[in-house]
Amino acid sequence: MNAPHRAAEVNAIVTQHANLFGTDDSRRGILYYVCTDLNRIFGDQWGVLEKRDQGGFIPSDIIMWADTREVIDVLGGGPDRAIWLHKGVPDNAQWVWKHPDAVKPAEASNPLPSPSPSPPPAPDPPIEVDPNVALVVEELRLLREPLQQIVENLAFIGVELQELREQLDAQHKDGTKVRL
Repeated sequence: MNAPHRAAEVNAIVTQHANLFGTDDSRRGILYYVCTDLNRIFGDQWGVLEKRDQGGFIPSDIIMWADTREVIDVLGGGPDRAIWLHKGVPDNAQWVWKHPDAVKPAEASNPLPSPSPSPPPAPDPPIEVDPNVALVVEELRLLREPLQQIVENLAFIGVELQELREQLDAQHKDGTKVRL
């Protein structure tokens, strides 16, 4: 997944524009604000999903990351219901990114002030691994295959022992003396 995770920002934006919940057209207006506000950080990367094979239909709850075509479900069923549900990349090449201006609501000419999304988080610093720990990890990796073989052998021996036990039980019930 290359699309940045921005659930907190989406939640703030959706809460601010909760008055737009209702019809699918008004919910698409929320998508406009979500994409526009996120694009203040990322340039024109966030847009809406257009399903060209369905006459240019634009879902009222999905945004799309331009570079990878990843789709994210950002609106739940009820008012103030922001979600962040990564849906992956659509298989259908007719499902394409479209600029958020395609769903710009009429009220956008007098927009409410939008919360400023926080900048992307700083990457985690590299983890320094103690050389002794690295050696132990490598030794464990090397032991994995022999241990797997031992486990398989033990399973085979267990099956063989069960079969012998069943044979012994059957002979004992016949009255045959069993000698070991």
